[in-house]
Amino acid sequence: MSGKIYIFRFVFLLLIVIIFMSPLIQHKLNLFSDVSLVGATEPAPKPTLTLQSFWSGQAQQQTEKWIEQHNDLRSIAVKTNNQAYYSWFSQTPPNSKYTVGKSNQLYENIYIQEYNHQIPLRDQSLLEDRVQKMKVVQDEITRLGKTFIFLITPSKAAVYPEFLPSVSSSSKPRNYDLLLPLLDKYEINYIDGHRISMENKQHTPIFPQEGTHWTYAGAFFTLQKLTEQVNKLYPSISLPELNLKSIDYVTPYGSNRDIGNALNLWKAPVNYTVPKPNVETDKEGYSSLPSIFIESGSFAKELIELLSENYLFSTLDQYYYYNTHRLFNPGKNFPKDLGVPEHIDWNNEVINHNIIIQEINEASIGDLSRYEFIDDAASLLSSQNIEFQTNQEYVDKIDIDGTQGYHIKKGADGSATVYLESMPLQLEPNQSYTLSYTAKGYYALNMDLYPDDMPDFYNEGLTDQFNNFSFEFSSSSENMRNATVRFFIDGMNGQIPQDSYLYNIRLTRNSKLIIK
Repeated sequence: MSGKIYIFRFVFLLLIVIIFMSPLIQHKLNLFSDVSLVGATEPAPKPTLTLQSFWSGQAQQQTEKWIEQHNDLRSIAVKTNNQAYYSWFSQTPPNSKYTVGKSNQLYENIYIQEYNHQIPLRDQSLLEDRVQKMKVVQDEITRLGKTFIFLITPSKAAVYPEFLPSVSSSSKPRNYDLLLPLLDKYEINYIDGHRISMENKQHTPIFPQEGTHWTYAGAFFTLQKLTEQVNKLYPSISLPELNLKSIDYVTPYGSNRDIGNALNLWKAPVNYTVPKPNVETDKEGYSSLPSIFIESGSFAKELIELLSENYLFSTLDQYYYYNTHRLFNPGKNFPKDLGVPEHIDWNNEVINHNIIIQEINEASIGDLSRYEFIDDAASLLSSQNIEFQTNQEYVDKIDIDGTQGYHIKKGADGSATVYLESMPLQLEPNQSYTLSYTAKGYYALNMDLYPDDMPDFYNEGLTDQFNNFSFEFSSSSENMRNATVRFFIDGMNGQIPQDSYLYNIRLTRNSKLIIK
């Protein structure tokens, strides 16, 4: 009997040793291959041991994280556990970010929660404030001869609620429902990807079975409407017409199996195909293509790839969630990642493009952080009309093209005479501004910012035809807050020989934009 007890103890101790040594054995011999986890954690750096890191405990923490991620047996256990939940119970493990719906449709929980009213409604006044700012941005971009489009992309839960495990019976509106009337009220140029997707879901899958992002065919229908809208609003900045030649059903590609991969199963849930659009474009007569700027989340990926594959832009800059700059070139789906910029050069990185797009997914409409781009854009682009006190002896206020204008009369005194002077501008310190106006008349009508240590602009470019003039300056003077704008003629002996006219006198803050 003692011999049997000895053997039992030996075997028991040997099993304990094998269990403790198994991670090292697997790491060295690689008995089980291809057991890495998808989207589980950020890759841990290889630990570095120094005396300082040892005494601070940092080396031990790094080592623990590194061993955890390189422990293939843990990955085996995770995949086995996930597979058991999926295969035996048709569900995901507790605390998973994903849900198995009817007919094995996979959903990301955040989109289900939003559709089922588990995320509170945003106060409508806050949404209206953002739409009002959007209107400011749209009007200013339009004034510059460019195109602004607000793009709403769809969520899978909202397009396919019939496959959700359960649907809220609440009749309350969603943030999406609150936003649409506001967009109409303020005449925003917008594309409703949810509505377009609902119109096309009966004949083409808009979302893949194992994906949270839309199919490329689903994205095509919305992109087609977007290009039509651009061409309708601004024919001079047109995009080539998109036509759907055919649809092939292929093995999932791109992002069309992102949830299926993130479930970390041994075997993919189901075999299925996704619609791949074959697109025709008519570029005849297009000597040049527009440049595009898009601030967006992850749902712009498929749109950008379709634009790129069909060579529909000259350059495309994306600000991904307003914190990562990506540069795309036509024909290439892999962008140049320019990283997180310290600040955005508004003039040279945004409004230098022909088409400016802001994308928000319908599930994120109530998330005010998704409007930071609009908040900053409105602040930077909102220009103010400047009101002036006039020298009533020489100046009349008149209407020019429906706006307030000024007529400086022929025969006015031309020796050190100020004709117009504004109220203090209240400039912000260390900012860049542009002062612009439209004028015609006597060539020597000058402008300055007063007091005397502010910039002077001696303009001798006036003619008998209205022309636009602009001057950029920085508010670095200590007198900046009390600065006034003056229009004057100085150093002339006698009277000015012709009438002069000014209007559309505007001040725009155009400084670089610091990302928070």
